[in-house]
Amino acid sequence: MKNLYFLILAFFFLIGTGKAQFKKVMDCNFKYGDYPWGSLTFSGNKLYGMESESGANSGATSSGTIFSINPDGSGIKDIFDFAPETGCTPNGSLTISGSMMYGMTMVGGNADHPGGCLFSIHTDGTGFKKLVEFTGANGYSPHGSLLLSGNVLYGMTYGGGANQQGNIFSVNTDGSGFKVLYDCPAYEGGIYPFGDLIISGNILYGMFSQSAKNGVGCIFSIHTDGTNYKDIFDFDSKNGGHPLGSLTLSGNVLYGMTERGGAGEMGCVFSVHTDGSSYKDLLDFNGLNNGAHPAGSLLLLGSVLYGITYDGGERNDGNIFSIHTDGSGYVNLHSFDYNDGASPRGNLVLAGNTLFGTAQSGGGGLGSLFSYQLSNPVK
Repeated sequence: MKNLYFLILAFFFLIGTGKAQFKKVMDCNFKYGDYPWGSLTFSGNKLYGMESESGANSGATSSGTIFSINPDGSGIKDIFDFAPETGCTPNGSLTISGSMMYGMTMVGGNADHPGGCLFSIHTDGTGFKKLVEFTGANGYSPHGSLLLSGNVLYGMTYGGGANQQGNIFSVNTDGSGFKVLYDCPAYEGGIYPFGDLIISGNILYGMFSQSAKNGVGCIFSIHTDGTNYKDIFDFDSKNGGHPLGSLTLSGNVLYGMTERGGAGEMGCVFSVHTDGSSYKDLLDFNGLNNGAHPAGSLLLLGSVLYGITYDGGERNDGNIFSIHTDGSGYVNLHSFDYNDGASPRGNLVLAGNTLFGTAQSGGGGLGSLFSYQLSNPVK
């Protein structure tokens, strides 16, 4: 009986400890914006992010905001309010270099062709500048974030381009030198890019959410000058399908997630070599046990991958999880409920020893920002 008593105490201690690691940092609201679709970016001692709706110009094509906040939830500041002429409904995350931030909106930016825009702005909210207006011919409605390498930004648009199925582009940080590196073809290869690009040397890697071969997406590589495009791996539903996030690179191995496909059609975690060989399904999501339908990317810390799912978990509101790079050691770190946030999208970001992310709904009803403190020091 005594041993049973201590086991019960230990059980509740572990539950309490796990819950204490999770914290709702802020409920999103109409003033600072709501329904965050993208991820947070940590720079200096602040978190920066974008909300897809509301703000001072609420009602104008959903609008949206850029905000900053301290990691403890204090000091929330509305840095910029979007409007149709500046672009509306940002979907991705901010890319920060020094005191300059770069990002994209899905709509607005041009009265005649409101297909979103690419912009720059200082971290204090001054100096907003539209660098590129997406008009259809040069791309339309970007759904991801920008990659900065040197003084060049790389990105993708979900639609538009020569075949109206998206493209890959580059542009200088001052808005000059815009170049379409690759137009998604109408009847071959991948189409409708949804996530971000990553870079290794002069090679860009990314994923298309759909594809001509099997219809459910592929992984590709392309040189930064637009040459040598390669379809390096095709999803076929059984091994995953419809990726909505980005890849994570370690050595010559790429890690990622698909929103659909896998054994239960709820998505999976995978690894594959940069040449497309040695594909491995590390985890099949199955709903209540381990989450479902991830709509973001993985964060690699040492030999452990961290991620979030949009559905599934104990209350079907999504979860935070970790898994080793060899597919072992899966842990459900936190299952969301509506009060602390629901349907998290995007990626986790590390600040100190704490993970931060966004939930698209729940909290006060309009989404939330959350943190999860890791148990072991990050090295």
